Amino acid sequence: MNLAATPSQPNEREMDQTAFKEFYNKTAKPLWAYIYRMSGDAEAASDIAQEAYLRFLQKPSASTDEAQRKAYLYAIATRLHLDRWKHRKVKEKWLPHLFRQREEVARVEDSISLQTDMAKIFQDLNPQERALLWLAYVEEQPHRRIAEILGLQENSVRVLLFRARNKLAAILKKRGIGTEVTL
Repeated sequence: MNLAATPSQPNEREMDQTAFKEFYNKTAKPLWAYIYRMSGDAEAASDIAQEAYLRFLQKPSASTDEAQRKAYLYAIATRLHLDRWKHRKVKEKWLPHLFRQREEVARVEDSISLQTDMAKIFQDLNPQERALLWLAYVEEQPHRRIAEILGLQENSVRVLLFRARNKLAAILKKRGIGTEVTL
């Protein structure tokens, strides 16, 4: 019997092509936006999203629940982004010319719209703070789901989210954005 010619039977965890296409169509844009807000780099967001889907297919979620699968996909993407971020930090430490390139990018970003300004402000937060704020306020994920995605305890999410909000508010205040307006 030739095993190579025998079609493999998908196990319960695997998705068929149609189910994956549907899942991809629902999650691709929000996932890319999430990664972009964490990284501030469209090319990196595309690369990380592709790698996240590849890893998602290589090792499917144990759950058949769509929300659980989405959380699993976001967790993969978060880990990939954090790995890339750590690698970049090591490069910056040892390759000083990267700082000059970063300053040039910062000057170009200064000339673009408020959306870009907010993306730049978001870069003042660490990756975990960005992920927490994005998942909570853009993706509107509950604390339980955020904990699953980021590998944290649910009670820790509340505290870390509180701190991230306060840090973002302090950054905005320092830049003169978000000051209270009295009518």
